[in-house]
Amino acid sequence: MKILLVCEGLNKQTIHVQPWKHVFEIAKGLKRKNHDVCILTDRNFLSKSIGIIEDIPIKTAKKGKFLFEANELCDFISSFDVIYWNSTGPLSALNFLHMKNLCQPFVWALHGSILGMQDINNIRVTDLPLLWLYWNNIFYSLNSAPMIKKAINSSCVKTLIVPSKRLKMRLVKMGIDYQIIHVVYSGVDTITFSPKSDRHIVNFKTKLGFKLNEKLILYYGPLNSFRGADILAKTIPKISSTFSDVHFVFLGRCAEIDYKSRMLKKSLLKYENVHLIEGFLNQNVLLEYLHMADIVVLPFRFWPYVECPLTVLETMALGKPLITTNVNAIPEIVQTGVNGLVVKPKTEQIVEAIVYLLKNEDVATRLGEKAREFVEKYYSWDFIVNETVNIINEVAT
Repeated sequence: MKILLVCEGLNKQTIHVQPWKHVFEIAKGLKRKNHDVCILTDRNFLSKSIGIIEDIPIKTAKKGKFLFEANELCDFISSFDVIYWNSTGPLSALNFLHMKNLCQPFVWALHGSILGMQDINNIRVTDLPLLWLYWNNIFYSLNSAPMIKKAINSSCVKTLIVPSKRLKMRLVKMGIDYQIIHVVYSGVDTITFSPKSDRHIVNFKTKLGFKLNEKLILYYGPLNSFRGADILAKTIPKISSTFSDVHFVFLGRCAEIDYKSRMLKKSLLKYENVHLIEGFLNQNVLLEYLHMADIVVLPFRFWPYVECPLTVLETMALGKPLITTNVNAIPEIVQTGVNGLVVKPKTEQIVEAIVYLLKNEDVATRLGEKAREFVEKYYSWDFIVNETVNIINEVAT
């Protein structure tokens, strides 16, 4: 079967982050199952020539400020049996709504959220200037019920894939048929992100300059308030006053340009037991830090990119005790007391969760083990690919 995966903004750099990683992993999985696969992206990100990334052919189509050029897109699509259209939000449906005489079945995959009031409840007035950094994601995640209904009711769209149950229920409340909506969560590389032995962890600690008796609480991701880095920073004095052997590791993987992030960085540097590692780390170094962590804290306030951040799944795949927050679809995956701890993005609740796990190492170990089991069973890329293939086969028949 000839399958075309359409995804804007895909290139050699973006395939390592969501949602492009999801699309690329699906493409590789389909190819392994002997399907004829091609990815189509916009010409803003790749040259006009055909490229290949890891044996997956990548082609491009002309795109204006918001939409693909309809005639060129239609001509290209016509040679495929099934179109797997990936988008970050409902407004991208405009791309295939303005194309005429399409006969190929479409699988429409929504990777982002449809934002509602509950998603912005945790945003403070002082966070508002930060919104401009994510205007594109927010714009594409706007609730647009009429457009979604029109797209779903068009002759080409046969099914809709969403990354969470909560998003499915939001669409059902808009009047979308429950039966055509399929939930397929994002996946994680459970081979690369797999637990290491105590011997390896000792070696990593020695190599990176940490003492073997030090407990490491780790955060990784952009150093901003939407990711809750400031919430974790506020726990440092309270935790440090009780546990003298605790150190905090912040992997701030990109440069921050807003004032609050710069102030956060300045505040972190005043603590002797805080280690701030800035910039993008290569995967091997990142994994060394993650393997060393005794607890990983990901206290999201607001995240308009995807329903479940990849960092959550990576942490679980590594078998690490995870403290995170009830944002987006995270509570569908992290079940508090079963495979992690889910709290509100509040300093007091984060402190309580950290103290609880530090005082109950057996519980922390069990949560990490259960997290690994859960992710390995339901979130490996093989599992996600199989679920997607079943949907595509159903559409094609």
